[in-house]
Amino acid sequence: MDTYPHPDAQTRTLLPMSGHNVWTHKGTFLLAAVGSAVGLGNLWRFPYLTGENGGGAFILVYALTIFAVGIPILIAEIMLGRTSRQSPIMGMRHLTKTHGTSRAWETIGWLGAASAFLILSFYSVIAGWAIHYTWLMLTGSLVGADAQTISTGFDALLAAPGLMTLYHTLFIAASALIVGMGIHKGIESGLRIMMPALFVILLVVLAYGVINGDIGAAASFLFTFNIADLSLEGWLQAMGQSFFTLSLGMGAIMAYGAYMPSNVSLTRTAFAVAIVDTAVAMVAGLAILPWCLALGWKPGKALA
Repeated sequence: MDTYPHPDAQTRTLLPMSGHNVWTHKGTFLLAAVGSAVGLGNLWRFPYLTGENGGGAFILVYALTIFAVGIPILIAEIMLGRTSRQSPIMGMRHLTKTHGTSRAWETIGWLGAASAFLILSFYSVIAGWAIHYTWLMLTGSLVGADAQTISTGFDALLAAPGLMTLYHTLFIAASALIVGMGIHKGIESGLRIMMPALFVILLVVLAYGVINGDIGAAASFLFTFNIADLSLEGWLQAMGQSFFTLSLGMGAIMAYGAYMPSNVSLTRTAFAVAIVDTAVAMVAGLAILPWCLALGWKPGKALA
C-alpha cells in the first residue's frame, strides 16, 4: 500500500494515502499540466519571438533550456506536490516539519500562490475579452468586418469597464464552479472537454491558414536557422520563454502533482508535458502566422 509521511515530525509515522484523491487516469495529469502551460506564451509570444531571433536558432536554445533546466525543475515541482499531497503553501509547511528543515522553505509555497494570483488577475481579463468575441462570432457581428472596424470595437470594449467587469465575473464564477465541484467531477471533467476542444480548434485554424494564408512564409519565419539574428537578449528571451511556458514557479504544477498517482513515472510525464507544450506552440505559430503574414502584418513589430 502506498504511504506518505504524517505531518507530525516527532513521530514520523506513515499513514496510508488511499483516502487521498488522485487523477483517475495518468493522462489526466498530462492534460492538466499542458492546460496550465499552454496559453498566450504559446499562441503568440513564442511564434513572434522565434521569428525575430533567428528562427531555428531560437528554437534550439529554447529546446536545450527546456530539457536541461525546465524538465528537472518540472520533475522537482511534481515531486514536491506528490510527496506532500497538499496545496503548495501547506505542502511546503508539511515538508519542512516532516524533514526538520527551516521554515523559510515555506516561502516557495507562498511565492507560488502569489504568482498564480497575479497571473489570474490578467488572464481573467483576457478571458473576458474571449467571452466578448465569442458572442460576437456566434451572432455574426464580425462577418465582413475589416481591421479598422475590429480595432474600433476593441477600443470601445476597453472603454466599457462595466461590460469588462461583467465578463470578468462570469469567467471567475465559471472557474470557481469547476474547482468547487472537486477534482473528479469538476477539474477532470472540464479537462476532458476543454483540452481536446483546444486542440481541435488549433487544427481547424491551421487548416484555414494553410488554405487561405501564406504557409510558406510562416514556415520560413519560424524555422529558418539564422544564428546571426540571435542576440544575447534573444538567448535570454528563449530561456525565459522555456520557464514561462511550463508554468514553473507558479504553484500550479505542485498543486496538480498532489493528485498524481504514486505509480506514474515522473520523468516520462515531465518529458511528455514539455514535448506536447512545445508541439502546441509550433502548431499555433503555423496556424496563426500564415494569414497574418499574408496580410502584410509583421507580428513582432505589432507588439513593439
